[in-house]
Amino acid sequence: MTNRVGFNSVVESGSHDPDASYPNRSGGRLHKTGPNHFQDRAALFGYLLMAAENSAKGFPVYGDRGSILSISKSVRFEIFARDAFTCQYCGRRPPEVVLECDHIHPQSKGGGDEIINLITSCYDCNRGKRAKVISDVAPRPDADLAFLKVQQEIAEVKRFLAAKKKLDAMQVKARKALQETWAEYLTKELVPNSRVLTPWLNTYGPDEIERSIKIATIAYTSGRFGFDQNRVFNKLLPYIGAILRNRRADKENGVIQ
Repeated sequence: MTNRVGFNSVVESGSHDPDASYPNRSGGRLHKTGPNHFQDRAALFGYLLMAAENSAKGFPVYGDRGSILSISKSVRFEIFARDAFTCQYCGRRPPEVVLECDHIHPQSKGGGDEIINLITSCYDCNRGKRAKVISDVAPRPDADLAFLKVQQEIAEVKRFLAAKKKLDAMQVKARKALQETWAEYLTKELVPNSRVLTPWLNTYGPDEIERSIKIATIAYTSGRFGFDQNRVFNKLLPYIGAILRNRRADKENGVIQ
């Protein structure tokens, strides 16, 4: 089967039929936890931009760089102020660069988020470390530090807006691809619009939606929903929503990968 969204081929171990697998499930109010949980949209957009850029350069999407987003803004700016808003690898400052917090002792080797283990790094150096850390940073006047803080704030807002623009464009392409998949496997005359697909994309991601559409094909082709296209479409929406919730619950419980 063709995968239109751009993910690996689908291999299902079961149907995840919401009626058969979870007859007593109600509400479906599951909260996502773990490394993919973000406290705010800014962190999500920042992560998505980082993941896209890392993937394009061949870097891992997850790992030390992804966990940087778990460091609160207040802690980050405390580290920046301590290091005079200066990248400790190359010496550059905002607005020339966007600063980040880097782990001196990598988290993958047991390093934590303690302030003593954090150092100021620019975006470029944090992804291709310089040979050594600069030894001394000259103290800067308070007014100068305040100016650099504002420049860092501006740089972060600009990066957020750029990430949001990229995410919006990616979602438009994902919605179109999912509508094409829906028309191929389910109702050709009626496809879900952005009001349906956008919340699904924000919650589950395009690969899970595509899998759920293909899983629903089994029930659709068996005539479970009847043959009137309007009624079938209105029944398919909650049916696929239930498949999405059930698959997410299975993943969180370790039933499927």
